[in-house]
Formats: sequence, structure tokens, C-alpha cells
Amino acid sequence: MSVSVNINHVTKEYRIYRNNKERIKDALIPKNKNKTFFALNDVSITAYEGDVIGLVGINGSGKSTLINTLVGNRFKDSGDISFFDQIISEKDKAYKEHVGVVFDDLRVPNKLTITDIDKVFSKIFNYWNSEHFFNLIQTFELPKNNQISTFSRGMRMKAALAIALSHDTKLLILDEATAGMDVSGREEVLEILEDYVSKGHGILLSSHISEDMEQLATKLIFMRDGHILLQEDKHILLTDYGIIETDETSPLDLPQEVIIASRIRHGQRQTLVKQRQHFEQARPLQSIDDATKLIMRGDK
Repeated sequence: MSVSVNINHVTKEYRIYRNNKERIKDALIPKNKNKTFFALNDVSITAYEGDVIGLVGINGSGKSTLINTLVGNRFKDSGDISFFDQIISEKDKAYKEHVGVVFDDLRVPNKLTITDIDKVFSKIFNYWNSEHFFNLIQTFELPKNNQISTFSRGMRMKAALAIALSHDTKLLILDEATAGMDVSGREEVLEILEDYVSKGHGILLSSHISEDMEQLATKLIFMRDGHILLQEDKHILLTDYGIIETDETSPLDLPQEVIIASRIRHGQRQTLVKQRQHFEQARPLQSIDDATKLIMRGDK
């Protein structure tokens, strides 16, 4: 199976400056040390054709930084990124022909219409498919001749998805792609994405809507503070993982290798474990949210 994207030990570090004087001092004096934080810390992910990888994490976990680094809006400090078995540099643009991107808003000038967008992107992409674009616009029931400024948030997201699917896209990168849509609109979009995946294409998905993850994702990656805390097949997570609840004063008599995360709440310790079949007291996960709450708020 071919690899769509491979992220190999990628790190992105930011320095924290209280004022411009500190910024200038840091530029002039290389040994000057300001406080730093890692938006991405040694992140490695491999996505194959047909994979739908769900990035899970609270705001500031590193999901958006990772996506912006993949599409060239941010530059990594170390590590390698390859698309379709080709390592890319910061200057490479050709891979974008095959990568469709949807951010949490439609990033085109507000004065453009759908008809204008077709003309613009037909000059940007070598394999732009106007017929497919307008078929999607019709499916989404978007007006062709109204300015984008008149669109609701949900309409803008549908237009962005139509653009992303109308060139030679082999991988979709979606950042809150269904934000602002009603239930019917989200279901419509998810069906189109499922059809896209059925053709062997892949998706890298970041969403705060857990139902999207439940329906689409094949693999889940939990991130916090720039680190990957857990990578797991969605089916395995929902069938093989469980939660053990004990009194906070009771000793946690479990092998360390099965403990994923643990936290104390209202006098009770909740512990996320794998291989739950080996522990009678472990209850199965009801949803991805059960795991997310413990991984994001707990510790091992």
C-alpha cells in the first residue's frame, strides 16, 4: 500500500518575547536564551492510501500547527515530510497539485463569486476539473453568482471543500471542515468524504466534532502540548480499551504498560487502559470522547 504522507520526527519551536527589545537581542546575540515552547515535538505520523487519520486534541495541542506545516504555511525546525514517497522542502509546490486543503474558513477574497473562483483556480491547478466543481456546487445548492461575502459559514466551508475536491487530489487535509454546518449539511459532506475515501484516497482530519471522527476516522492520533500521546486504530481503541474506576485512596495495582492515562475526579480515580479484556473491572468505552477526556486531562 502506497504512503500518502509521512511525517518523520518533525519539530517546531517558538520563542516567547515580552517585547521587541527581547526579539532584537535574541537576533543579535545567538547565545541569548529566551523562553521557548514546542508547538510540535518530535512528531511522526504515516498515512497510507485509504487511511482517514483523525487528529484529536484541545486548542493549543499542536493540531493546527501540524496542518499548517504540512501545507507550507509554517516551516518546521527539524525532521522530514514526504508526500507520495517524495521528501519535500520549503520551496516545493508541485505536491500541492495532489493535496486538497480545507481550513476552518474559505480563504478567498470576499468579492469573488463561485464562477470567479472556477476561473481563478483553473489557472492555479494543472488538473482543475470545472465540471466536477460545478457538480459539487449544485449538490451543495450554492449560488454561482453571489459574492462569497454573502455566504454563511457553512456555505463557505462547502465551497472550500468543492475547491479541494476539484483538482487531482489524492489526499485531503481538513481543519474543522464541517464547522458551522447544520446536521443535514454535515451528513451531506460526510457522505461525499466517504465516497472519496472509497476510491483509495486518504484524509487527515482535525475536528472538535467527535461524531465526524466516529463516522470517518480509521486511525486516531491524540495530541497534547505538541506531543503525540497515543496513536491507535479506531476500532481497536473502541473494542480493546476500557476505563477502570477506583477510590482515589486505593492503590492502582495495574501493569504500567497497559495504563494510557489516569486522573482523579470527585474522589474517584479513572484510568484508561488497553487490553481491557484482562481486567474484570474495566468497562468498555462508549465513544471516542471517553478516551479523549482522560488523555487530555489526565496523566499516566
